Amino acid sequence: MELYRMIRKKASKEGNASTKSSPRASYRVIRIKHSSNGSEPFTEDEIMGKYFTKEQANEAAWNVMGRTHQFDDWGKNKYANKPPPYSSAEGPHDAMGGEDELVDI
Repeated sequence: MELYRMIRKKASKEGNASTKSSPRASYRVIRIKHSSNGSEPFTEDEIMGKYFTKEQANEAAWNVMGRTHQFDDWGKNKYANKPPPYSSAEGPHDAMGGEDELVDI
């Protein structure tokens, strides 16, 4: 009888330990840069952060877009109240000017 209780307690403790796994971030904000002129093709991906909720990731993507110069003067107006993705290729042609790279977030 005593052996049964010890095994049961041990199994119970192990069961609790396995259910207490640490939460994992399931959303990532990624900035992708690629050439706009095609003469020098390149692509560069950069993980800007990992987030536990979609809302946190959307807010972070909005902030990254706001700090990226390819979106200056038009990005916040065009994408107001819209979730990502954000693409500098959707900006006005005059805003592109001499930009050598496009950015997607």
